[in-house]
Amino acid sequence: MLSKLLKHEWKSTWKLPAGILLFEVLMTFLGCMAFRSKMWTELAYNSNVKMFSVTDILGISALLSYVLAIIGSAFAITIYFAIRFYKNLYTDEGYLTHTLPVTPRQLVISKLLISSLWSILNSVITLLSVLLLSANMIQTLTAPIKAEFMTQTGISLTDFVSAFTKLSGIPLWLFIVLMVATVLFGCLSGNLIIYTCFSIGQLCKKHKVAGAVVTYLVISGITSTFSSIVSLMMLPGLSARITDMSVSINILSPAEMFVMPFTSVFPIYYFSLGVSVVSVVVGYLVTEYIMRKKLNLD
Repeated sequence: MLSKLLKHEWKSTWKLPAGILLFEVLMTFLGCMAFRSKMWTELAYNSNVKMFSVTDILGISALLSYVLAIIGSAFAITIYFAIRFYKNLYTDEGYLTHTLPVTPRQLVISKLLISSLWSILNSVITLLSVLLLSANMIQTLTAPIKAEFMTQTGISLTDFVSAFTKLSGIPLWLFIVLMVATVLFGCLSGNLIIYTCFSIGQLCKKHKVAGAVVTYLVISGITSTFSSIVSLMMLPGLSARITDMSVSINILSPAEMFVMPFTSVFPIYYFSLGVSVVSVVVGYLVTEYIMRKKLNLD
């Protein structure tokens, strides 16, 4: 039955998220085209800045629109699936949904997997978009130099991999696995937190949405406070790590100097992954329990 729920959820929801991602791709193209303007090289290498032309203003507007599109796409997808979850399970539609021959676990998992899949797709497209735009920006700004960073310093991909392994203590492939896991659990936890808030909010006899909003603010406040405390506790260790690397900066290779900012704050990556995993477990258990034992559709 879970497969049928997944199939139905996909068919019912794919159009809007797909349209949002397509719009994001279009805005990426416009953002890249904006860097074709000569304005950028003139600003970077010419002290005599002229008045902006209409083309320059359009290019700047395209970049601002790109930033808004990147931020808005993730927000829109999250809101869309949050509203659908609440509407399907905790409004009048819930009477029909909960009469289906399915368990609360299957309902939660089907909603979670489809919404998280679109969140992951959005994250991937956003990452590729930022990388593509950054590549266009670097190419444009370094065009007058006629030389690439790799060529000037003699750094190869092998040098980067070796430097990362030396400074972080783990292979680069393991770091990539950790980052992928962080993104996956981050998408799952983001959706589950919203599900949990709606589940707790529907326990209220009146103002269920307001109850969900208050719950979200409370959870966000607790999470932010906890993260701040842990970050402050980690700060001395991070500062010492950065200082140790900085002291030896004269003996660091160019590749090691490049990866040092990423490896110096390595414990934060583990902390982020741990918070996401705990959020997924707790959020799922709370949501399923309330839906199974405390369902209130009045």
